[in-house]
Amino acid sequence: MTNDSKNKKEIKDNSKNNPENASLPNTDVINLILKESKAYTSMELVNSYISKGESLEKLPVQPLYVSIKALPIEVKTHALSLLSKEQRETFYDIDLWSKDDLDINEFSSWVSSVAKSPDDHIRYEFIESDQFILFLKGRFNVWTFDVEDPEYPDHDNYFLTEDNLLLFEFDEENEIVDEVRQLIRDLYTKVGVEKAYQHLFKMISEDYMIYNENQYQAKKERLREYGFVDYFDALEVMNAFPSISHIDFFIKKREPLTGNISTLGKLQTLHQNSIIAFEKNSGSIHEELSKVSDEKRFNYLHFNFIRMLNASMEYYGVLKDGPVAMTRIGNQNRELVLLGMSYINEQRSFDNESLFDYFDFTDIYKIGNSLIRILQKDVKKALRNNLMEDSTDNFLGASFDLFLDDFFSDLVKYRDDDNKIVVVNNAEVWRKLQSKCNLLRELMPFIKGLKETYLSLKDDGLLSDNYYLNYDVNSIDFEAIILSTFINFSLEKFKKDDSRKMGVSIEEFKDFLGKSKLSEGIFDNPYIEEKIALFAQTFGLDKIDNIHAYIMKILHDHLSGYEFENLRDDEFKHIGGPIIFNTLS
Repeated sequence: MTNDSKNKKEIKDNSKNNPENASLPNTDVINLILKESKAYTSMELVNSYISKGESLEKLPVQPLYVSIKALPIEVKTHALSLLSKEQRETFYDIDLWSKDDLDINEFSSWVSSVAKSPDDHIRYEFIESDQFILFLKGRFNVWTFDVEDPEYPDHDNYFLTEDNLLLFEFDEENEIVDEVRQLIRDLYTKVGVEKAYQHLFKMISEDYMIYNENQYQAKKERLREYGFVDYFDALEVMNAFPSISHIDFFIKKREPLTGNISTLGKLQTLHQNSIIAFEKNSGSIHEELSKVSDEKRFNYLHFNFIRMLNASMEYYGVLKDGPVAMTRIGNQNRELVLLGMSYINEQRSFDNESLFDYFDFTDIYKIGNSLIRILQKDVKKALRNNLMEDSTDNFLGASFDLFLDDFFSDLVKYRDDDNKIVVVNNAEVWRKLQSKCNLLRELMPFIKGLKETYLSLKDDGLLSDNYYLNYDVNSIDFEAIILSTFINFSLEKFKKDDSRKMGVSIEEFKDFLGKSKLSEGIFDNPYIEEKIALFAQTFGLDKIDNIHAYIMKILHDHLSGYEFENLRDDEFKHIGGPIIFNTLS
């Protein structure tokens, strides 16, 4: 018995109290798809079918598409006759479009494969297809041609159809002219001159744009049955809610809604690489799915999970990029689903019911994705409004630079006070992330003011690399300035005439180290805590949440781990943190 047969026959009652659902598999939706994907995502399996000349019609479309794409063109050409017409059409549809535009380069491989096929039926089916017409329009300039009053291009990159009524013009980089020309000849042979001309004339008729739009909609509906999602439907999944309050309202008001899934839809699965991420670190998802006891809901969630992942792959355009890119998107989806579930459970209780009885995968993904995107949008706006959006501008300092790198990565991460990195996949960590975003946004006007002052001094030639021991002028950032200001404040320099200096001397730094007993620890240091509180209050920073923790952290990041009492004066040039004046002779 094949693995596929075992998967399909693992059927028994998963709820003794619900005999109506005796046909439910004894596993959850994701585990079932994982089993199916492992059975079907195998180049050995596909090559075995092809070498034996066995039909590929029963294999699910998405994993088969990825496998067929990876085959050499000679093997792919042979495989075309083993596919069903619907499978071939689906593969053509996927590669002909990128978002809502024609993807001519990607589709060209199918033109080459079909042209090399010895099967007349495959070639004739292809050349009479709407996909081939759309490709020709996108790759060639096609003109009507009058033999009695001929007008030729001023180059040799063209050919005429058999009836001399259409001229195909192409560029020098076009590498499949011969294949296209032969396929057009085949069309004339198959349907005759008049019908062939009528078919090709669609490309230059004034209704072409309507034709193009109609074909896009037809493609969308054809792919829907297989669990694929077009770009605009993917946008609906990916677009964030307007605000956190909109998310909360959606969660509280959501009621169960289950659609009917066709027999074809129930047979679909995913390529193993797009789902492998859900095999590990997904315990809470599987736990909730195991509570689903309604067969109709199970089938709906099965198909909805496939559409959720396909929506992400369509949005990011990775399906054509192969298994590695698919795995990356699978990992991202898992973390966002986990985050969405965690946040939903924080907002609403389900007693003995499953969260999946009320929310499907696209709902949960959209919630998790929105929680991240809303914060990202707010931070981007704050950076842009305060002229800090240039990625090469490091004035924010290492702490915020690292935060932003983690925050805008594929898998959004958060660093705690000990710089331990965790993925943001639950509500607790997300709250910490939200707090750090708020800190940065509220600090931005203050950072902008310091940057403008710093740049003004720099432009006026009042700063020089020779003035400083541990910084050059271009490497001075917000952290260096605020720590220098904090140390001067702690030493009560602001009560004296030299309060406006941008840095501290070695002796002043040593004085601060002695008074603060920094070598004994920064966290839980009464002197540091008292001075930070007074500093924040004096400079109007006390209204900013977590400003105390931020200053404590950058002190720790820059100044922990040193035995300052054993350092020579010249060794202070290796210390980060405050700007130290160069007073060495």
